[in-house]
Amino acid sequence: MEQNVDRALRLINRFKQLTEGSGRAVRTRFDLREAVLQAWARVQSRLDAGRVHLACELPEGFRLDGYAEILQQVLEQLLENACLHAFRGMPDTAERLIRVTAHRGSDARMVLEVRDNGIGIPAADLARAFEPFFTTSFGQGGSGLGLFVAHSLTSGLLGGSLQLDSQPGQGSVARLELPLRIDAALALAA
Repeated sequence: MEQNVDRALRLINRFKQLTEGSGRAVRTRFDLREAVLQAWARVQSRLDAGRVHLACELPEGFRLDGYAEILQQVLEQLLENACLHAFRGMPDTAERLIRVTAHRGSDARMVLEVRDNGIGIPAADLARAFEPFFTTSFGQGGSGLGLFVAHSLTSGLLGGSLQLDSQPGQGSVARLELPLRIDAALALAA
């Protein structure tokens, strides 16, 4: 019973942090590479991710006009999810790599990909990945909120979209499509 109460408190605190963070979001012009590296540093400080390597393959000076803190929250969720789930059951000698890339898309948008070389996601789990409280780590500390929150922030405040693609045994890719400027997002949301 104590474990359930502790878990409930952690979930409530997590929700509180996310809602407070999005309410204080400040629009800024920021470097995408720096945002990714800051998100990775936070994930590493929370997790034992020493065996997971990040390849941040972003062009120099890729600047966005929007909510850096919100994008970092989304990136943290995606990176943390990969660290916790993508490499589960892989041999200790296997390379654990997360690769982040981006390119300009159409209509003043960009595509940001977070790709891992892990075990992949079964089709049944992939179909439910963005559902609140869906977790493959039940009883192991997983809340089932990470991808739900990432999807909600991306489609809400960031004015973009988030998709997951995966084949079991071939890794996974989270693909964010975002406007380069926040006013483009507001126009799309109207």
